[in-house]
Parts: sequence; C-alpha cells; structure tokens
Amino acid sequence: SRVLVPLGATRTLGYIVCFLERSVHVRLLEIISVVGDRTYLTPSLLRLAEWMGEYYCAPSERVLRTLLPGAVRKRGAKAKSQLAVRLTADHGPDASSLPPKQKCLVDILRVRGELLLEELTREAGTTSAPLKSLEKKGLVKIEARTIRRDPLANKTIIPTEPLSLMPEQATAVEMIRQCLDELPHGSREKTDENPRQGPGKPGHVVLLYGVTGSGKTEVYLQAIDYVRKQGMGAIVLVPEISLTPQTVERFTGRFGTRVAVLHSHLSEGERHDEWHRIRNGDADIVVGARSAVFAPMKNLGLI
Repeated sequence: SRVLVPLGATRTLGYIVCFLERSVHVRLLEIISVVGDRTYLTPSLLRLAEWMGEYYCAPSERVLRTLLPGAVRKRGAKAKSQLAVRLTADHGPDASSLPPKQKCLVDILRVRGELLLEELTREAGTTSAPLKSLEKKGLVKIEARTIRRDPLANKTIIPTEPLSLMPEQATAVEMIRQCLDELPHGSREKTDENPRQGPGKPGHVVLLYGVTGSGKTEVYLQAIDYVRKQGMGAIVLVPEISLTPQTVERFTGRFGTRVAVLHSHLSEGERHDEWHRIRNGDADIVVGARSAVFAPMKNLGLI
C-alpha cells in the first residue's frame, strides 16, 4: 500500500511492504493517511523488487518506483469518468405530453439506449437543461460512468483464427506446453503469500529459433492460448516501440479485448487505464517494450 508519511518538516509518499511484530526504533511517527483504496503491487512483484534491490544495490523506493508507472503512482491519478443518461423505465416514458426538446431526448434514448450526456445533447441539438427537467420528473437517470482511455480505440483490428502448424512449429508448441505442465505448483502465485519469502522456483527457458518469416509469432500465439486455458497470463515483449503496433494488431486480432498495451508512447491516461486493466484481471495478455515486464499480472505463466 502507498501511504503519506511525515519526514522531517515535509510529507512524502512511502510504501508498506510487510508488517513486523515490533520495531527496532524507539521513536515512531504515525502514518498520515493511506493513498488509494487498494494494494497496487502483487506479492510476486514485491519479491521481484526485493531481489532487484539486493542484486543491483538499489534503494527499495527507487525499485518500487520502477515497478509502478508514473501515470499510476502520481498523486491524483484516477480513472476518467463522464456523465451518462438512461431512461428509468424499461420501455421509456410516454413522451407525447413533453415539451419538444424533452420529447426529442426521450425518443433518442428509447432508440439508442444509455448515452453519454455530452453525446446525447449534441445529437439532440440542445443543452443539459431539458435533461435536468426530465431527471426531476423521474423519467431519466444521470449517473457517472468510468470511461476507458483505449489506445486502440481508432484502430481497425481484423479477427484471426489459429493457423495449421508446420511440423517444426507443432514441435515447438508441444515443447512449450510440456514445460508449462511441469511448472511446480508452488510457482503459481498465491494471494496470501508472504512477499519477503523470496522468489519461488524458476520456470523453464525455451529458445525458439527461426529466421524472419518462419512462423515464430504463430507459435507464440498458440502457446499463449494454451497458457490462458490454464488460467494464467502472458507478457509479450518487443525490442523496439516501433514494432509494438504490428505486434498488438496480431495479438488483438487473435485474443480481442484480453490484450493490454504498455509502452512509453501511450498518454498518461491510457497507461493508467491499461495498467489497472491488468491489475484488475480484465486483460491477461500484455504487449509492450522493456518495462512491460513489470506488468502486474496476477498469475503469470509465460513471457
């Protein structure tokens, strides 16, 4: 958890990574407040942070900042919300006796269903005043809705199906499957693990060798499909950000909205929302460059 703590005459952000029975320090100050309403780092990421700090002789706070994108850890970071409007009755109210502008709004909602307030007023060519009147009459409900800032919103993604594998590809996929099946049970993350116990047993390493155009990506796709069917997630790392768009298209075409994107060319809002999609379990495949290896995947099966 992130907390606001007193440090001399200033206030600063700190991290709680474990609880001890007692402190070696005599004089302790109280935490001012907890920042946010949830834990951000998974137990496996905390174990990774501790290992990184020891291996690279790096301060724990610097390591934790590396694991958490700036768009996620900065003060005031939150999801974007907009007002949405819906009819209160299943089939909509009788609009015949309403003023023209209110009737127009009701007719649009009856056909289109729930709409963002801004979109509805623009389509009806009116202000929000008639909507307020409809709300007072109990005919519509105006509520805040979380809006996802989607980096792929303006992209046309063509769905694809698994291809028939050549013998060499089939051999590679089967080898990866066997390695996944041999994973020790203890390596799969448990939510109640003590993060200070250190990392679990390492998984297998498989070298996939092939020249450009030999079909390696299809091996990745089918291996990840197998991982997902085992209830685990996957991280796909690309060597350059410029390669990310074409890689994202391939993986999104196969796995749809289960793919999240993480790289430095995203806007802060997009990076914030994609990171939380992964943390919430709404995406179990991450495509990105370098720092995407720190994605908060709850049950990581394959990189």
